[in-house]
Amino acid sequence: MKVVIDQLSAQVNAEKKKAAGAKVAVVVSQCLAEAKRVGEAGGDKAVVRVTSLVDGKLAKDIFKQLGKECPSVAVMMLTVDDAKDSYSAFAGAPKGVAVDCKMWVGAAFKGLGGRGGGKKDNAQWNVTGRGTVGDSEAKAKAF
Repeated sequence: MKVVIDQLSAQVNAEKKKAAGAKVAVVVSQCLAEAKRVGEAGGDKAVVRVTSLVDGKLAKDIFKQLGKECPSVAVMMLTVDDAKDSYSAFAGAPKGVAVDCKMWVGAAFKGLGGRGGGKKDNAQWNVTGRGTVGDSEAKAKAF
């Protein structure tokens, strides 16, 4: 019985990994397109409202790929969770990009509540009530 359970667990984990990889690929392509557009225009910060839910672990994988493919632009992803009536932001800056992600997310969410934190090269923020996502997006773009 234990062998069967272990096999089924391995299959479930393989499917989860495959699904996460597909989600990362979609989000990376969304973010990469905007990051390249911003970089070509001489900017160093791209803000993208992504269509998939992203968590901290996926964000790490996404920023790793973005740093390789577009190393001159910091990216902030905004992801909305309709089921929880909340949204999150994840910001990451490749080495050498002079964007302080902690300050960036702090400015984007100033006065909107929520909680978050991070470091200069990566930060995140979560807010209950998805109605202010447009405000956060506008503040992030203006930073």
